[in-house]
Amino acid sequence: MVFFAISRGAFECYVSLGLVATPLWVSAGVISSEELATLRAEGIDVSNFNYTLELGDSAGIEGAVETIREHHPCHTIWVGR
Repeated sequence: MVFFAISRGAFECYVSLGLVATPLWVSAGVISSEELATLRAEGIDVSNFNYTLELGDSAGIEGAVETIREHHPCHTIWVGR
């Protein structure tokens, strides 16, 4: 499974569920650069998009999911809004 956090709330869900072994992708602006560095230093597989996604932007979200699929083929992608 791969977790895709589009919002801060979705990221907080990822953290609260203890999914540290699950790759994390985040929309730009969801976490700070310091948080990103900390996660990576802790060994978490985290990738961040360089653009933001709006919760109602279905086409943008689907495009992002396709990008994630390219990097994690055959994995289920959980989209947190």
